Amino acid sequence: MGTGQHRRNSPSIVRTSRRRSVVAVSVFVLLLLTVSACGTATSKTTSQPLTSEQAATLADALYLNYQDKGALFTANAAWTSLGRTISMSGEVDWTTTTGHALVRSTGADAGLAEIWWNQDTIIEYWPMLANIAPSFGYSDAKFVSRPLDAERRLVDRVISVVNSLAAAERENALLIQQKPGSEFVRNDELQNQPVEVLRYGMRNMYWIGVESNRMIRFDGNAESGTAPVVVDLVMAGAQTITPPPLRNVIASDKIQSLYSSLTGP
Repeated sequence: MGTGQHRRNSPSIVRTSRRRSVVAVSVFVLLLLTVSACGTATSKTTSQPLTSEQAATLADALYLNYQDKGALFTANAAWTSLGRTISMSGEVDWTTTTGHALVRSTGADAGLAEIWWNQDTIIEYWPMLANIAPSFGYSDAKFVSRPLDAERRLVDRVISVVNSLAAAERENALLIQQKPGSEFVRNDELQNQPVEVLRYGMRNMYWIGVESNRMIRFDGNAESGTAPVVVDLVMAGAQTITPPPLRNVIASDKIQSLYSSLTGP
C-alpha cells in the first residue's frame, strides 16, 4: 500500500517463483497423500466388502462424535489445481457448530494466522491487517468477519468438512453397505491404537478405533481428485469456543479494498 513505484519482476524471477510454488504444492500433496494412505509401515491393504458390523460402525461414526460434543483436531488440505494448501490445528464444538483454529497456508490465505467460526460466519486474524488497519481509520479493527464460502476458499472448505463430522442421528447401515465403493480397506494403527480403515462411497475413508469405535481420522477428496483433505481427531470431548470481542471485529465488506489486497480477488 506504499506510494512508491513498484518494479515489475523480471521473467526469470516470475518463472522461479512459479516453479517454487508448484514444487511446494507438489511436496505438500505428496505428504498429504502419504499420510492418508497409511498409518504405520506395517499396514497392508486387504480390501473387501463391508460386513454388517462394519457398516453399523460407519453408521455410528458421526453420531458418536456428536455425543462426544466436540474434539481437538488437526487438518491438512489442498486445492491442487489452484496451488493452494492449508494446515489447521484447533477445536470444534459440534453441538453449536462453532470452532477455532490456528492456520498455516499458501495461496490466497497465506497471511491468515487464526480463525473462529460458527455455522454461517468466519472471523479471521490477519497480523498484517491488524497492523495497518489503524492507518485507514479503523483503530479498533484487529479481526475481520465474512460469510463462509466453501466453494471459493480452501479454509472454508476445511471448516465445512470439520463441521460435517458429527450428526445428531445415526445413518442407515444397510444403505451404507449398499453404496457403491463402500468397503473394508485394511487394518492399521493410528495414534498408538489399532484401527479399521473403512471406505464410505467412492471418495471418503474413515479410520475407526477398534476398541473405542470412535472416528480417529477422516480422509476425503473431491470427485475431481484435486481437493484432498485429512482431518485427525486428536481428543474427543466438549470444547468452549470464545470468539474475539465484537468491538474488535469488522466486516470484510466495510474494508473491501483493504481485505482484497490481502486475499486477492
